[in-house]
Amino acid sequence: MTKPILVPLLIAMVASAAAGQIDFRGGPPMPPPICNPCLFYGGDITPDDPNADALADENTLLIGETETLGAVQVPHGHQAIVRGLLFNVLATLNDFNPKTATWEIRTGVSSGNGGTQLGQGSGEANITPTGRQAFGLNEYTIAVAVNPPLTLNAGTYWFNVTPQCTDSGDENCNKEDFYASNTTHGTNNIRGELQPLHRMFLESPYLAFPYENWCADGLNTYQCAALSFGVIGTWR
Repeated sequence: MTKPILVPLLIAMVASAAAGQIDFRGGPPMPPPICNPCLFYGGDITPDDPNADALADENTLLIGETETLGAVQVPHGHQAIVRGLLFNVLATLNDFNPKTATWEIRTGVSSGNGGTQLGQGSGEANITPTGRQAFGLNEYTIAVAVNPPLTLNAGTYWFNVTPQCTDSGDENCNKEDFYASNTTHGTNNIRGELQPLHRMFLESPYLAFPYENWCADGLNTYQCAALSFGVIGTWR
């Protein structure tokens, strides 16, 4: 039987989130439908918020091997069974070619240090418009299966999903950019308080950023607080 998430931990995390100007206690959540069962969802971007931002996350013929990683804490005494991951992504040309995505899960990430990779893979991407626009760009939910599922014990883990546009026969792939959405209000979150604030990292051999915290890359503390992404799976 699934154990309840520890109330004292949630109270502490909500207080931390409030200090970072994110209130994850908003009202009835509506995460992306693909997040089912939804172990975690950080929340939607708020396009009209001046601190809404878009973080490089792509593998295209224009910009290669560039990832943004977001973190989730698995509480003490619990395990997370991860069956899939999703990122909300803004696209400049709306061209995903091929319709696949890579994913990875890490632990121990810090500035300049990628920690330990626990799993990686690629597969068919479920690509669904969210209906939101930011900076004149359409947003999509990009979801990919983690197969076989990965069991995570208590601790902090970093997740990535990277969309692709690498078809050399597609001229758009020389122009396409993808950006992961941030969230400044945690709108529609599911256990959004499990995302530690200010712990998003940029990893890009192409751009020569070896696990750089986004807060050290010119973003203010609101812009670099939390990422709009989700983990599909169950608690145990």
